[in-house]
Order: sequence, then C-alpha cells, then structure tokens
Amino acid sequence: MLITLDLRQIRYFTALFEEGSITRAAERLHVVQPAVSMQIRKLEAEYGLTLFDRTSQGVLPNDIARDFYKICLRVMEDIETAHHFLVGANGRVMGDIAVGVPPTLSLGTMARIVRRYCEKFPEVKLRILEGYSSSIVSWLESGEIDIGVLTNEYSEAKLFSRPLIEEELFAVTARNHPKIQAGAVNGREFAALDVILPSEPNLLRRLIDTAFAEAGVTLKPALEIDSLATVLELVRDGYATLLPGHAIAGLLDRFDLQAVPFCDPVIRRKLIACYNSQKLLSKAAEAFINTLREDLAQYGKAADDTAAPPA
Repeated sequence: MLITLDLRQIRYFTALFEEGSITRAAERLHVVQPAVSMQIRKLEAEYGLTLFDRTSQGVLPNDIARDFYKICLRVMEDIETAHHFLVGANGRVMGDIAVGVPPTLSLGTMARIVRRYCEKFPEVKLRILEGYSSSIVSWLESGEIDIGVLTNEYSEAKLFSRPLIEEELFAVTARNHPKIQAGAVNGREFAALDVILPSEPNLLRRLIDTAFAEAGVTLKPALEIDSLATVLELVRDGYATLLPGHAIAGLLDRFDLQAVPFCDPVIRRKLIACYNSQKLLSKAAEAFINTLREDLAQYGKAADDTAAPPA
C-alpha cells in the first residue's frame, strides 16, 4: 500500500488543531491561509473522512481528530529526536530536555548540577520539574519528561534505568538535639524520637518501613510531610528524620542541623536515572545523566553504568 501521508500534512494538522483557526495556523506556519486549507482538505480526501467541523467561530476538531492529534504529537517528538541525533552525530549537543527530580535532589544539589551542565552545553534548553516518585513515573510514561531520577525500589518494564550512586541514609536532627549527639544512632533510639517521614506512597518511605520491619523495630512517625523544606524547618525545632547524603549536602549549616550515621538497620538505596524505553535517548539527555553521575559520586558509591530495564 502506498502511504501518501507526509510530514507537511502532520505539521499543518497539528497547527490547526492547536490554534483552532486557519488564520492563526497560517501565521504560525508562515504560509498563506489557502495552503493550510488545501493540506487539510487533501488529508481528509485521501482517507475519506472529516477531521474538523467548519463553523462561524472557526474549525472544531472531532473525535477522530483528537485521537489523530495524539499520534501526531508522538510523530513530531520522534522527528525532533531524530534531528537532534543527527546533529549530535556531528559532535554538537543541543536540543530541549526535561528532567524530573525528587525534592531531596532539588533542594540540596540540583542548582549546582544545572549550572555545571549549562556551562558545558549552552545549546541545550533544560527544563527541571520537581515531584515525588509517582509524579515522575507518570511524567515519564506520558512523555512530559525525558529523564526521571528515581530509586531502585521502582520497577516498570516501560522504563530503562542508568544507575547513579548507592548511598546510605543518615539521621538528621538539630545540632543541639538533647538525645542525639555525635557518633551514631540505631533504629530503636531513632524510633523513640519525634520522627517525620514522607507519606506512604513515597519510595523513600517504603524503603525505610521495609528496613525497620526486617530489623523488628516499630517506627511510628509523629508527622508525615512531603515537603522537604517544611521537614527541615521542623527538624531544626526538635524533630528527626532520615535522609540520603546527597539531600543534606549544603543544607546542614543553612538549617543548623547535624547528620548522624544510622545503624541497625543500615539503610542503603540506589539512585537511578530512568527514561522511556520506547524513546531514543538524545545526546543532550545522555550528557545530563553523565553530569548527574559525576556530581553525585561524592555522596556515595558509584554504581555500575549498565543501561538495562530495572530488575
């Protein structure tokens, strides 16, 4: 079967769908209005269907057009990825990438990583979204972001992962906390404090709950809060929490806190960079993952970098 659908028709259709007006679509495409009308009519005639209802208020997409629009978006994304691949094959790193990061990474170290990346790759337009694990996974699956930073507790066949670091969790309290001094704190001592933890859907919370259960220690948090900035403010006032090393970098002095080694149980986790297995990873995205690995290596054991689906 000869396929007559071409990229121009997809571009014209997408512009008209999003603008809702032939005039605005033509202005966006830098063409005359009859060119837009002709391409849309040609598309409808070739497949014997109607995509838009013409009204006095403009053109309105029907149900077929709405479903076709979703397909067109994926096509345009793949075309853009192919473009950046060819550009990158010539040694240049450019394009647009979006990265989803958890609050622990966003508040502690992300500003430094972004500065370093943008200085090295000035032709890349970088967008950072902050969210918890469930949001990051949803963004990856929908294609809203190219890379998501998660932990290895998450497993999904649609995602590939790149290990970043393996790190330990620390007990974080105020510097003058009466019950926690320099040295180490164990699980039973920690459970006796006023503890703040993330809510249960959070992957860090799942990791902590599992470790305490396996150690036979009951841990009932006094508060469940999913805002890291709020948690740190409350910890300064006498509460305690558990956080990975990278999350507290640069924050201890700012909030007058201390990070104490945590044992019995020792809690370790792997931080991973995930991306959709159905999309080609661009040179810009690859470079951002490498920048993440290089920067985070100071907070834990560097993980083996093998691109593979999570176990």
